[in-house]
Amino acid sequence: MSSFQGGWNTLSSAAPKPITDLVTFSSVYTNAVTIQGVVKNVTTFNTPTGGTWFASPITISSKPLVEAVAASTNPTKVIIADALNMQTKTWNSSAPLPLLNLVFLFGNDSLEALDYIMNIPLNFGGHQFNLCQVGILENAATAGNEQGLIQVIDFAPPGGNFTGAVNLRLLISGFNGPINLGIRLEDTNTESSLFELKAAILPVNLS
Repeated sequence: MSSFQGGWNTLSSAAPKPITDLVTFSSVYTNAVTIQGVVKNVTTFNTPTGGTWFASPITISSKPLVEAVAASTNPTKVIIADALNMQTKTWNSSAPLPLLNLVFLFGNDSLEALDYIMNIPLNFGGHQFNLCQVGILENAATAGNEQGLIQVIDFAPPGGNFTGAVNLRLLISGFNGPINLGIRLEDTNTESSLFELKAAILPVNLS
C-alpha cells in the first residue's frame, strides 16, 4: 500500500517549532516605552478566544532597519548596519497586496556573534489590544506539543493595552532562509487575530 503526504493532516499533527530556534531576543517599543519579550508556552496561540479568527489590523509602516547591537563601542558595526540599510530594500510599500507583508531581515551567524538587530515598524490600528504574542505562524495550525503547548514571545502592554505605532525588534541568529512569523493580537472585546509576517532571513556576508 502506498503512503502519501497528509497535507493539513500532517501539519495539524506536527510538533510546533520553538520561536527561540530563530529569535534570540525580542522587544517592542511603543509610546516611548520599551517592553522586553518573555518566552512562554501557551495553549492559546492556535485558538481564537472568542471562537472566531478576525482579520488582523496590523500593517507594516515603513522598511525594517538594521541596528548595530553594540553601537556605542563598535562604530564599525554601525557603518556596516548603515551600509545594509542603504543597499538592501527590506520592504516594498508599492508591492501587490499579497506581498505587502513580505520583509527581508538580516540575521546573525551564531550566538557568539550577535551584532545586529532588526527594527520593524508596525501599526496596530485604532483598537486596544491587551495581548500580543509572536511565534512561528504554522504552529497555529498544530495542536501543540504533548501537553498542548506552543512556544511564543509574549509582550505585556504598557498601561494594559497596545494600540497604534509599535516597533517590533528581533535579534535573529543561526538561521537563514524563508520563515513565516505569526503575530497574535487580542483586543479588549476578546477578538483574536493572527498577522502573517513573511520573512526572508539574509546573512551579513562581507566577503
